[in-house]
Amino acid sequence: MVVFPFRVVYIRIPKGDVPVSILVSVPKKRFHKAVDRNRMKRLTREAYRRQKQILWNAMEESDESIAIAFICIASSLCTYANVYKSMNKILTRIADIA
Repeated sequence: MVVFPFRVVYIRIPKGDVPVSILVSVPKKRFHKAVDRNRMKRLTREAYRRQKQILWNAMEESDESIAIAFICIASSLCTYANVYKSMNKILTRIADIA
C-alpha cells in the first residue's frame, strides 16, 4: 500500500517473540545526504513508537506475527506532523486487515 510519504510492504509470519517487527528504509537515491536520511528514519521510528499500540492490540488476538517495511518515497524531508498522520493511517489499515 502507498500512503505518502511511505510505501508499505507487510507479510504475516509465524508467531514470534513480538507481534510486530518493522524495517525503515530511506533510499540514498532520494536523500543524498546521510543527515537527511537519518532524520527521516528517526521521524518514522518515533511516529511508529508513539502509535504502535494500535497494531499491537490487534495482533495480540492473532496467532501470527507481522513484519512491516516502511519505504520512504518522498524526495524531500517531511514534517513530523505529516509522518505522524501517515503512520496513523497505515497502522489503522493493517490493524483492520489483521
